[in-house]
Amino acid sequence: MSAWIGAQPRQWRAGGQVVAIDMCTVFKAAVRDSLPHVSTWWPQILAAITTGVTNAASEGVNRAIKTDAVHLYANAL
Repeated sequence: MSAWIGAQPRQWRAGGQVVAIDMCTVFKAAVRDSLPHVSTWWPQILAAITTGVTNAASEGVNRAIKTDAVHLYANAL
């Protein structure tokens, strides 16, 4: 990834300000090393900022269901 970024024209590399990427450590490190002036965002966070829509409620429900399931399983043993 770093090699690909480095192969792009200097004007292209200098023109970016924000990159919305998968936060895989390889991609994140490549952007940080090759484009230190660029901010990185998780696509989900950028979507929440621009749309105001989040999945926080469903994540809370999922966490409660998983917690209950763990307690039920542990008590069944």
